[in-house]
Amino acid sequence: MEKGAGCYQWLLLVLVQAVEERYFTVVKV
Repeated sequence: MEKGAGCYQWLLLVLVQAVEERYFTVVKV
């Protein structure tokens, strides 16, 4: 379970970073 939770957390972090990048890009433009 620990491994699964860690993987999910990492995936969520990557997703959040990608969304933030897109959001900042849209705001910049």
